[in-house]
Formats: sequence, C-alpha cells, structure tokens
Amino acid sequence: MTPTGRTTDVIVIGGGPTGLLLAGDLAAQGVDVTVVERSAEPDPLPRANGVVGDAVRLLDERGLYRELAGHDRSLRGTLHRIGTRNLGRHPRPAPSFGYAGFRLPLRRVQDRHPVYVLPVPQRALELALERSALHRGAVVRRRHELRSFAQHADGVHAEVATPGGVERLSAAYLVGSDGAHSLVRKQARIELPGATLDGAVSRLAHVTIPRHELTATGALRMRDGANLRAFLPHRTSRGVLTFGSFGSGLTTVSTLEWDAPANDDVPMTVDELRDSVARVVGRPVDLEPPHGSGPHQLRRTSSRNARVAATFRAGRVFLAGDAAHVFTGYGAPALNAGLLDAADLAHRLAAAVLGVDGAGEALDGYDDTRRTQALRTVRHSAVQESLLAPGDDVTARRTTFAARLADPGFLSALADELAGRTPS
Repeated sequence: MTPTGRTTDVIVIGGGPTGLLLAGDLAAQGVDVTVVERSAEPDPLPRANGVVGDAVRLLDERGLYRELAGHDRSLRGTLHRIGTRNLGRHPRPAPSFGYAGFRLPLRRVQDRHPVYVLPVPQRALELALERSALHRGAVVRRRHELRSFAQHADGVHAEVATPGGVERLSAAYLVGSDGAHSLVRKQARIELPGATLDGAVSRLAHVTIPRHELTATGALRMRDGANLRAFLPHRTSRGVLTFGSFGSGLTTVSTLEWDAPANDDVPMTVDELRDSVARVVGRPVDLEPPHGSGPHQLRRTSSRNARVAATFRAGRVFLAGDAAHVFTGYGAPALNAGLLDAADLAHRLAAAVLGVDGAGEALDGYDDTRRTQALRTVRHSAVQESLLAPGDDVTARRTTFAARLADPGFLSALADELAGRTPS
C-alpha cells in the first residue's frame, strides 16, 4: 500500500504518562502534536501506585490534582496511613516519607523542601492525562505503531502502521517516550550504558491478607510485637518486605532477597511469594490469592537495570521517560522522572516550533539538565538498595545514616532527592 502523508509539528511515540503529559503541554502552547500509541487503551495491568515529589505539583498546575485525588474515595484511608492525611484542593507537603526502611521526618524541612505525595493507580493517571491532552487539542492515535523514521535537514519522517495500512507522518521533531525497549532510541542509535544488577530476586504480587494477620491500623503482626507498618520497606537479616493496600481490598506485597532460590523458567505463583515472605520475616504469613477478576500483578525479577541513555537528543529526535532511563527504586522514581522529563521538554520544543528567540539553546539544554538528573536518581536508588542489603556492615552504615537524619541539611538533601529536584 502506498503510504499516505500527514504533517504535524511534533510526533510523540508512546502514549504512557510521559508521552501524554508532553502532548498536553505542547498542545496547550499552540503546538500541533500527534501521539502514536500501539495499544487500544491504557494498560489495565496495575503498575505504579502513586506520584511523588515535584511531579505532583506539575499535575496540580495542570488542573489534574483534584480529579486524581478524588477518583476513589476508598483511597482516603490509605492517604492517612502514608502521611498525606488530608487531600485538600491542592497538594500539601507530606510530614514524613519512607527511605530505605527509615521514616524521614520531613515536617522539619517541609516549608523549604516540600515533598508531595499522590497515591493513584497508573491507569487512572493515564486516563486523566489523555483526557487533558485531547481537551487541549492533541491528537492521540491508538492502535498505531511506529515502524521506522528518518531525519532530514528540516524535520523527521515516520512510517506508522495503522489499522488501515501504512501512514507517513512528517514533523519538525520526534520524541520517543516508548518505554525501556524504545524503538526510537534503537533506531536513533543511542546507547543505553549502565549496569544490569544480579544477585537479588524481587517478587511482587497482588494478594489478600486476612484480618487476623493485621493490627487495627493495618500493620503486619509479628511474634516479637514489633509490628511491620504498611508502605515502608522492612529490612531483616534475610531480605526486605514491603506491602500496602490501595483501597480495592487487594494488597501489593513485594520481597527482595539476596542469594534466594529462583527459577525464571517457572511462572511466579502466590505460593512462591508466600514462601519468600516467610523467609524474610521469619514466620509463615497467611497470604491468599487476590479477589476479583483482575488483572493482577504476579511477577518475579532476577535482575535490575540501572541505565541512562548516552544522550537524550539525536538531532531532531528526543528521548523522555523510560526510553531515556531505566532504573528501579522505591517511591516510583521512574514514573516521576518521566513526568518531569515531559514538562521540561515541552516548553523547549514549543519555543523551537514557535520560533522564540533562544529556542535552539534551550533545546540544547534538555540533554544536560534531564540526563544529569537521571544519573543522580540512579545513584540515589543504588544508595537506598545498598542500605537495605543484609550484613553487619550494612547494619553499621544504617546506624550512621539514622544519626545523620538529625542534620537539617542532610534531611533537606534527601527531600530534594525524593522530590526529583536539583539540590539548591
């Protein structure tokens, strides 16, 4: 079939949270933007369960906070447990937040270094961002998939597979927000240096925890009376346990074990997670399969990536979100970083499309600004994981770390890290 043609200002490949926020911001500034997304609808599989830091402020500035904060009244109890306590008309700084199993007393620095928290399922976030982008004038083409693209002096041509055949899109710029396995990044021949971390096994599943296993405040009962609170990583001599309920009656339970048995050729099961929890906490815990039809999370990971693209720009092609950086960590750092990428890139691209003076220099600054922040986030995620590892030497470092929390300057730096902002 002979490709048909269409011209736009910016093509965004990937309609996840990063791509949709970028598209909405561009459209709001008068830029003609088209999102190409291969899925028919936002992924129904539960993924990230919240937005943390300055990304929450971005959502509030775009009028999305109130909608997302009130989309499910059953979340209000959850918000109280994790420290936000009151979902007002606008975000309020969290008085505390978890970091490597510690509870950071953020109230001491929240006036100058606020950390905002918005518990919301990623699917709800994507639906809200898509509605906003469409309302602002962006075009979102679902069931469309990038096949290839080529740059030239004045723009980019993209070949896109559609339900009706192959279409050719032309634009001044193209952005890859198409995930960790980004086709845009690969075709732009941008390397993804970093490390693949082995030696630990992560397991995560949606389960039901019977009431007899929990205290009245939702903590997991332990034999020694030191009950384990929800939404906080708990380090033991055998691994790490994290759990929390997001209002649906389901609980997300995850473990991290070093030198633990794992067979990646065998599908993950609730029984496997139950055995892992017992090893980590030192007693059997009555985990039951999740209620309802799902979809439910059930996964095992034997390796973790800590990688940042060698550059976030190749000519007229840019990377944002997981296409630009792949890392794991507590507090949804990858989602937060992607939203911040999108907001930063949007105003730079808009200035270039609209011919604003200095736009070229602004575009040049995107790579340095966001890549530097991504590398910082990778380092901080590694620090958190190192503080959760087993061993007497780690226990000694944790004692030193706990003492440093009394230092307002150190606490302020941690707050900026959680917020995803450049330290002042």
